[in-house]
Amino acid sequence: MFDRLHLKKNILFWILPVLVLSTILTFFSPFWYIASVKEVVWENGVLYGVDEWDGKLRLFGCDANGHNAWIDTIYTMDDVNTIFYSVSDIEIDENGICNLLLQPQEVTDINNFLYLQYDINEKQIIHSETIGNNQQADVYAEKKLSDGIWTVTADGSVWLSPNNGEKTLVFSNNGEMVSQNNTVYTFGNDGLYFYNADDDKCYVIDYTSKQVSPAENIPFAKSISSYGDLYSMNQMEDGTWTATFYTTDGKLSPMVVGKSQNVLVWLSSPPVQTLKKICMTAGILLIAIFSIKLIVRKIRRTFPTALKIICFSIPMLLVFCFGFEMYIQNFLKDDVENRLYTQMYYTASSLKQQISTQMDFSSKGNVDSHNILYAQYMLNGIYDRNGTIMYNTEDIVGNVSVFGYENNSFYSRDAGSLSCASSTTYGYPTEEAVLRDIVEKKTPAKSIERYYNFGRCLSVYYPILENQEVVGVIRVIYPEINITYEMMDELINVVQNIFVFLLVMIVFLTIICFLLLRPLKKIKHALTDFSVGIDLDEPPKEGNGTEIKEMTNLFYHMTINIREHLQHIDQLERAYEPYIPQSLISLLRENDIRDVTPADETTMNDAAILIIDAQDFSKAVSKAGPQEMFQFVNRVLQELTASVEDAGGTVIQFTDTGLYAFFPNNPDQALQAAIAAQKALQSISLTLAGKEISFGSGIVCGDLRIGIIGDEERMEIRAVSSEMMFAQSLQKISSTYHLGVLIDEDTMERLDQVMENIRLFGFINDAKKQIYEVFDGQKSDIVMLKSITKADFEAGVRYFQAGAYTMAKDCFIRVLRKNKDDLAAGRYLLLCGEQAEMKEKGRNLFE
Repeated sequence: MFDRLHLKKNILFWILPVLVLSTILTFFSPFWYIASVKEVVWENGVLYGVDEWDGKLRLFGCDANGHNAWIDTIYTMDDVNTIFYSVSDIEIDENGICNLLLQPQEVTDINNFLYLQYDINEKQIIHSETIGNNQQADVYAEKKLSDGIWTVTADGSVWLSPNNGEKTLVFSNNGEMVSQNNTVYTFGNDGLYFYNADDDKCYVIDYTSKQVSPAENIPFAKSISSYGDLYSMNQMEDGTWTATFYTTDGKLSPMVVGKSQNVLVWLSSPPVQTLKKICMTAGILLIAIFSIKLIVRKIRRTFPTALKIICFSIPMLLVFCFGFEMYIQNFLKDDVENRLYTQMYYTASSLKQQISTQMDFSSKGNVDSHNILYAQYMLNGIYDRNGTIMYNTEDIVGNVSVFGYENNSFYSRDAGSLSCASSTTYGYPTEEAVLRDIVEKKTPAKSIERYYNFGRCLSVYYPILENQEVVGVIRVIYPEINITYEMMDELINVVQNIFVFLLVMIVFLTIICFLLLRPLKKIKHALTDFSVGIDLDEPPKEGNGTEIKEMTNLFYHMTINIREHLQHIDQLERAYEPYIPQSLISLLRENDIRDVTPADETTMNDAAILIIDAQDFSKAVSKAGPQEMFQFVNRVLQELTASVEDAGGTVIQFTDTGLYAFFPNNPDQALQAAIAAQKALQSISLTLAGKEISFGSGIVCGDLRIGIIGDEERMEIRAVSSEMMFAQSLQKISSTYHLGVLIDEDTMERLDQVMENIRLFGFINDAKKQIYEVFDGQKSDIVMLKSITKADFEAGVRYFQAGAYTMAKDCFIRVLRKNKDDLAAGRYLLLCGEQAEMKEKGRNLFE
């Protein structure tokens, strides 16, 4: 029977909690926070970009609001010597190929860029190569157009180099047209756009007229500064604008201008993907839980003690190692940080000496003046405006940048950056307080800060002084992730040595444990043999110690007493079994017959109730002798009981010559038992005192209440239900008319097997329920005759029920002509010929 209670328990205590846990675990998975997105493009309704964070570059795609997103890591910095790149340019072609140009951030060779091709449809990199960079160090941006090469220099001026002509100045950032605080120069479709921080407005230099005018075609919904500090802008071919902003929390976030109201700080995956992930997580958890339960169930009684010690020791060993690893890691980290800070101070001091002797930080100077060095400060050198290394410093550690200080503002002196816009406001907003403190105190400082592209870093700030005044600041940063890589080798060696030592100790303790437990192991084997019925002929022989010998002798005598007690219990159980079967005791939710008490009861839902009994047995008993009667009864009950038990049923109680039985929710088994019983009775003599005894069977499905009646000294099992009384009525009719097995309409509908030897027998309850006769278990000649007359008999029953007695009479006459022994057809024929008032009463053959 299908255990609904067990299923409900599994759903409530396992499946639902696992689904809730999976939902919680998956809640943060569909959301990806983005922290440093420098370049984005808008293509066919999809926003593509690259996020830089903690040594990883992640390419993503989403709609304008960050929904229906996907994300994939395209580059990972997994070693201290691995090059870290920053996105310089991104482009999507018509074939769905994303072209990426990555600029190195932590290498001395600043002239080599990394070019990647990523297939968006297949989500994989299809090409990678290193290409040269010919851009000069003092060039912020340049683009080749039809009239020549447009160039934006570090001071914010715009130059045009015609194809066949001399270089001309298009826009001089001298403060005459707009203020000098300009940044974010972008080549658009119709002109060169830039952002003026003082006006909080974008301007455009028309490619044709070369005139500067306010840009009216960038559809910001509110003031630009309200989104954050503008970092970059891009115009697509269809005119759509994208932009990235420094937000107040120090992140670099993108937006599609005019299509999204705010910058994107996180992306969300499609709902279907989220649901799949929840289901997958739940499935994995359920498989893991039930696998562990199965393993524990299989080995919990046979798990060797030594192996238990090992399995207990290994987690403790791992916990100890990890705890010790954290202690070692913290110790090594402090040591590495102190060493790095010393080297970073040396780096800043060396560069400060070179800058003080070679460069003038008191003035930004003119772009054409060759006495000003536009430099890139990285790792171990200073580069001139052409990207050629000018100065080397030994043992430089970290990523180095230089800021010039003028008019209470800081300006970047790195290659490829603007020196006209205040860096503390539009380039490095989180550092302004630190830089101001350096200017005020005029002394070096160190700190730990988080950068949008490098993550957490060690930072050293070193002032550049001229005439005791600060004219610039050197900043050296070193990512914490590199510190981890540097100390990993040494940490692994230390932990390995500790692990090997502890592992040797575990092996040693295991051997000692095995030797100590060896005597007990033999006792365990003897106990195992005894538990499966193998008698002990003599005490187990083990050990020379007095304690072990005493233990084995006590164990041997204990087994003898237990064996005698179990034999006595077994004899009692065999003696009680014929009176109250174990199956009925279990049905009453008891483990032992001694626990059964009067008034114990239970309900069997949807049970198939089978009743088999004889007709007019009491009349035959009065004429038969006691010995003949008991022999007849025992012979009949043996056949009936065997038929029921072979079919999987349980006998509730016996009658004079019959029994009551039930089959849990299985009418097919009940019908099989009834048919088998009819065939078995045909093999024995059913004559008692010269009278032929007729047996009948009835089957009904429904609820059955089973309980114990009597008192503590004398108890019996009884079953009651309205369905059982109905089955008694069917059994009496079956035996009266020498029929097969009578079943009701509900029982027939529940049968899985298709019965051929079955016929409609009648109606009860004003034609609301039909009764059927299964005659498969009768003698073969009777089966044949009833099969031949089946159609006429069923037609006669229906005519009789409808009140068409004449037509019913004709049908039953045809039945009796072929099968004169069909007592039911004869009874129906008799009822058809009675008076009208008797017919109305006789319509129910079952009264």
